[in-house]
This record gives sequence, structure tokens and C-alpha cells, in this order.
Amino acid sequence: MEDAELGLTYLLNDTKKCETSNDTFTASELYNRLFAKQLQKALSFLSLVDENDESPLDNKTRQQLDNCSQCKNREKMISEIGDFLFNCDNINFANKSNINDIYSESYVFEFRKRSTVNPWPQWMGAMHGYELEYVFGLPFRNTSIYNQSILMEEQKYADKIMEIFGNFSKYGHFNSTWEPYKKRGSNTLNNTYCAILDKNLTDDNHQLQYTDVLTSKCKLMNSFVDKHSPRCKPKTRSSGFSLLSFFSFSSSNECEN
Repeated sequence: MEDAELGLTYLLNDTKKCETSNDTFTASELYNRLFAKQLQKALSFLSLVDENDESPLDNKTRQQLDNCSQCKNREKMISEIGDFLFNCDNINFANKSNINDIYSESYVFEFRKRSTVNPWPQWMGAMHGYELEYVFGLPFRNTSIYNQSILMEEQKYADKIMEIFGNFSKYGHFNSTWEPYKKRGSNTLNNTYCAILDKNLTDDNHQLQYTDVLTSKCKLMNSFVDKHSPRCKPKTRSSGFSLLSFFSFSSSNECEN
């Protein structure tokens, strides 16, 4: 049930109504429906109420949920898994590691350029780690794997990426126009300075664009994850059994309040 609550909250943005359609139920309301259904099934097990419906949601509610977003299921999955497995945790770590550090600058970027030799399906976009092909100059080191009609473009992009990362290695910053996430001499984090590295990076007179470092959905997701193992302090569990514990749908790794 906690997994359902997390996923629904992420999808429906917690208290906001669906992105499309006129449906107004929220993640919290839908979670309550699921919880009530689970309780009903538990009571049915004890023969306290009749329970013949195997579906946790009625057909109307399922249809409302299906219509709740303009994004298709695949795009929803990409966004949620990408945030949950990479982005939210990375930023959470960066924030905690910068709390007491006032002697260095921190930079954050989002890489959006899809490698033309990426063998994975196009719908997967610019995948995790593929910026390293440009950082280490793959379009120069292994020219045979590239379409020769776009090789020069790929080499130009690799040149730019190598320049950016080379500057950071030598001088501790990328370039004079790249705003840091955290400035030297301060531990204040500027959430609006996540630089976007996309295919337009090599355009003439290119100006760096920014997006939020920690998105509203990551903040929401972290607020849930912080309450669960392994981030939270484990709750001391008693060895006794009660009827209440039988109806508990929470994780076995409970946390202190």
C-alpha cells in the first residue's frame, strides 16, 4: 500500500486534480479507496463482510485513472523510474554533502543530447551515462561507428563537451557564464540553476538555459522516502501480536515518527 501511495502521489501530484479530464479525485482520495478495499478484503477473510469483487477499484475509477494524464503509461514509467532511481537521490545526496561545505562551488546539469550511436530505442531519449561518450571524445576515437553524414556534428559536440569538462578539471568551474548551484563561500543552494546541456549547445551565440534542480515531484517523492528505510531511523518493534497488527498494511521496515 505504501508503494501505491507513493506512485499515485507522484502521478497525480498529491493534492492536485488530474492533468486532463474533469475528474477531481486526488492521490490521497484514491489511496483511501484502495486502503478501504484492502480492509474490506481483510474483513472478508474473517467472514465479517461479504467480498466477491477481486478488483481493488471499480471500473469507473480505473477509467478515471487511465484518463488522468496526457502522458502514456510508458512516458509515465520513464519519468518516475528516472526520478526515483537517479535524479531525486542524486540531488538529495548533493544537498546533504553541501550542508557544511563553504570552500567549493557545486554545479548541476541535465544532459539531454541523445547520442546518435545509442542502440536503445528512440523513446528512451538521452539515457544515463551517455554523456561520457562525448566527455572522452568517442566521435574522434571511433569514427567508424558513426554515420559519416553527421560525424562532424558529433565531433563538434564532443569538442564542446570536452572543453566544458576540461575547464572544470583545471579551474574548478565550467565557464564564466555557467551559474553555480552553490557558490564558494556560501552553503546556500540555488534550486533554479540546473544547466541544460542539449543538442543546441554548439549553436552560434548559444546561451545556457536552466531548469529546477529539485523538482516539485522530487520534493514530494523525497518526503515519502525519508519516512522509510533505509533513510529513516528504524522503529523498535515489539514481539507481541494484536488484531491491529493483522490489519496493518505498512512496510515491515517501519520508522520512528
